[in-house]
Amino acid sequence: MDDKRGQIVRLNIAFMTVSVIAISTRLLTRVFLVKRVGADDGVQPLANQNST
Repeated sequence: MDDKRGQIVRLNIAFMTVSVIAISTRLLTRVFLVKRVGADDGVQPLANQNST
């Protein structure tokens, strides 16, 4: 069987990058446009950090 560790690592980095961009965009939108941050906005980055 081929060693796929490199592909898995690159794919994981790509998904984590997309996830961080999505969460950052959501938080920036909530802070600057909506001007209302809820408890879920604080929990979401923690959940993302613990998913690795």
